[in-house]
Amino acid sequence: MRQVDTKRNRGYRIAGTIVVLTAICAAIFIPELDKQKEIPKPRLHARTQNSDQVNIPVNIGNDTTTQVASSTSEKGVKLLFKGVKTDLSPSDKLQIYKSLGFYLSNSQTRFVIDKEQEDAYSAFDARVYVTDMNKDGVDEVFVSYGNSITSGSAGSSVALFIKNGKNEYKSNLDFPGCIGGVLPTKNEGYNDLIIGCPGMDIPVWSWNGKEYVFSKRIQPEKIKSIRATSFEDFVR
Repeated sequence: MRQVDTKRNRGYRIAGTIVVLTAICAAIFIPELDKQKEIPKPRLHARTQNSDQVNIPVNIGNDTTTQVASSTSEKGVKLLFKGVKTDLSPSDKLQIYKSLGFYLSNSQTRFVIDKEQEDAYSAFDARVYVTDMNKDGVDEVFVSYGNSITSGSAGSSVALFIKNGKNEYKSNLDFPGCIGGVLPTKNEGYNDLIIGCPGMDIPVWSWNGKEYVFSKRIQPEKIKSIRATSFEDFVR
């Protein structure tokens, strides 16, 4: 009986020791876990504004408003339309530049889409071609730009800006394509356009009175026979 009691008492002592150790561990680690739960999760970064963007107060009568001025945007507009002959107003040029979503590269001689992820391969060039397809005295603006980062295997993209009834330039056809041109066929004064890639059927885009929409496809071997004019030659 004594041996049984001794073993039983020893078991009680061991169990008591475990309880005490468990309580000590809980006292040490639970507060630390609670502190970790209070650490906020990092937020995803939104697209950054130009680093030199400043707020300039402007007095209008008795009111003071805040005008956001960005020298970076001004430089971007100047680079985008460098050497381009056009009657576009400064506000029209700025609207087109902002719609494209471009940022100046660190060298300020090229463009990037994601300023935070800029590297040696992300910068690209852009060319602007201004014309008046429907002869109404208002310019239409083609922009050819990009690289494999912006446009995938096509290596370039084409955007077209047309002024709408609200006197605002609206983006049309902003998608990848390394083959682009203007066809002689028209709808309401606007030429049909082709934008695509070699080795594939080339989509034809037609004006429907409000915007350019997909019309049909042309087989690659028939491209030469349709007398398409490049954007560069078309504006001359």
